[in-house]
Amino acid sequence: MKKICFSILFLGIFPLLSSESREDIKSNLTSSGEKQILAIRNLKSSGFHDLLPIVSKELKSNSSSETLVAEILSLYEAYGDELETYLPDYLEDYEWIMSHSQEDKMLELLTTSMKNRKDRKFIFAVGELITHRNSDVRTSAFQYFSVVKDDRILPYILELGNSEQAIYRFYYLESLRYINDERALIHIPKLLVDPSPAIRMESIAVIDRLKIKEKFQTVLVMARNDSNYEVRKSATIFAKNQSQGRMDIFQGGLRDTHAEVRETSIDSISLFKNPAYSQSVSKAIVTEPLSELKLKMMNCLVTMKSSGGGEGLISAVKNDSNEEVRKEAARITGVLSAREVLPTLISILPKESSINVKKEITRTLGVLKEKSAIPALLSALKKRNEDKSLKQEMLSSLDRINDPKVMPVIFDILNDEPTDFKENIKEFLRNMLYRHHGGEAIKS
Repeated sequence: MKKICFSILFLGIFPLLSSESREDIKSNLTSSGEKQILAIRNLKSSGFHDLLPIVSKELKSNSSSETLVAEILSLYEAYGDELETYLPDYLEDYEWIMSHSQEDKMLELLTTSMKNRKDRKFIFAVGELITHRNSDVRTSAFQYFSVVKDDRILPYILELGNSEQAIYRFYYLESLRYINDERALIHIPKLLVDPSPAIRMESIAVIDRLKIKEKFQTVLVMARNDSNYEVRKSATIFAKNQSQGRMDIFQGGLRDTHAEVRETSIDSISLFKNPAYSQSVSKAIVTEPLSELKLKMMNCLVTMKSSGGGEGLISAVKNDSNEEVRKEAARITGVLSAREVLPTLISILPKESSINVKKEITRTLGVLKEKSAIPALLSALKKRNEDKSLKQEMLSSLDRINDPKVMPVIFDILNDEPTDFKENIKEFLRNMLYRHHGGEAIKS
């Protein structure tokens, strides 16, 4: 009995053991600045819960700052379910903040606080925020709805989807990121054909995210037929996300009138690495007007390990005005061992204006050990004014081709060649003699 009485006595005087007296805390709660903030922060731990109505009054005073309101919200959250015990009218405080706050951040903080409390009493107040201009505020409202899971929410959401205002229809789609209720999806079919491209795009995103399979085919058709390029692009990305989608979508996308759709199609094909697309990509290179996309298409051929018949590489190396495109086409010919492109490389070698492209063509002819290229390489080597680095590349390619029949011509070139390149030719001849006639031939 003595122990119980002692415990009750201890609990009764515990607030008196606080570092601040009740009167001090009460006084500080109605002051301003740092003292007031500290008093609010320490109120719960002090045990003077009966002072909460004073906090409530300070909250609703005309002089309350956003900082003060944020501190009071944090205090209310700390009380959790106990708040109603000490402050039965706490709901009025939340409603007051919602109607008086001018700061988006405060509304977001308020709604997050409501979500953390999981209190269904706030449903109608939060419902007013789902059309707020600030996306973070809307998101916090949708997140509140996702936590409390109350059927009274549904009419709010469905009303947005049926609105005559496009922005509200967009907010409806936005809400579906958080509202996990099949009944809320009723407006999706009509929004796929909405006049607003932004809404059609967001509808596709919702179908992708929620895996609404009965609408997959509709979206795939939009990838080719929608009048807006951004929607076609979104539908093409959707097709990519469906484990390769349909082949005709990406093949058609390569011929789309807008560059972004074509690029998305290329990226998708590159991801799949399916050589069945290579011929379509090769043909697309021929008609593609943008150098950047031509380069992407050629690298796409590399990922598929197929030249697609070589039509695109031939067109690029022969006709493109961009030096980088011609150079890359020559390089990829070697990477893919696209021998069908070699006659073109040989024929344009003497006509090519760029040294860098010539070097890449020469290197590829050597990599593929193309003997039919020997006359063209020797002809270029004979030119006294030809670039030295190009001549070195030609010797290197002739070395790879490794045909001893070139030696007599090389000997003749040696006699006519200026001094600064003679050592390179001599080294080539020594290697060739050693390879085909052994060390004795070199000694003699």
